[in-house]
Amino acid sequence: MYKVFPIYIIINKDGKIIYKKKGATNNIEDKLAKRIDKLLETKGKDIESKKVQYTVR
Repeated sequence: MYKVFPIYIIINKDGKIIYKKKGATNNIEDKLAKRIDKLLETKGKDIESKKVQYTVR
């Protein structure tokens, strides 16, 4: 599949890969958190509040 390490992947609830980043990256936690927050804001119709922020720790 992939021969690069590390690999960061975000998969939606339907099993579709919606984000992938290969290789080492600075501040990956912040980048993933921002990406997830943006996806929840635009696609999160089934959550109570679109302003909920999830972060990676």
